[in-house]
Amino acid sequence: MNKHIEVLKKGIIEKFNPNKIILFGSYANGTAAEKSDIDICVIFKTIYDRRSLKRKINKYIYDKNGLDFDKPVDVLIYTTQEWEKCLLEKGTFATHILNTGVIIYDRRRNILNNGANPII
Repeated sequence: MNKHIEVLKKGIIEKFNPNKIILFGSYANGTAAEKSDIDICVIFKTIYDRRSLKRKINKYIYDKNGLDFDKPVDVLIYTTQEWEKCLLEKGTFATHILNTGVIIYDRRRNILNNGANPII
């Protein structure tokens, strides 16, 4: 996995505790150029204030006290319920992300791989 993506994934997991992170777009399909942005979809169990959460994630990505990232990152956020509902509808962007993207983190899979019982 690309170094930038690994740093981004690890930072978001540690700081925001998502359920799932999906990489999509040019980095997922192997066509990224030097100036390509990194597209990620981050799925949370619940979101209380979407605007605030997105601001916090973006600030963390670019802030010197956070990841101090130098590549552009486009972050989409969903709740688990929103994500599952979108996947039931044909032609949604969520369906496109799932079909063309790469799941780079899944909390349930991670918990199972570590031998613990997931809380569902």
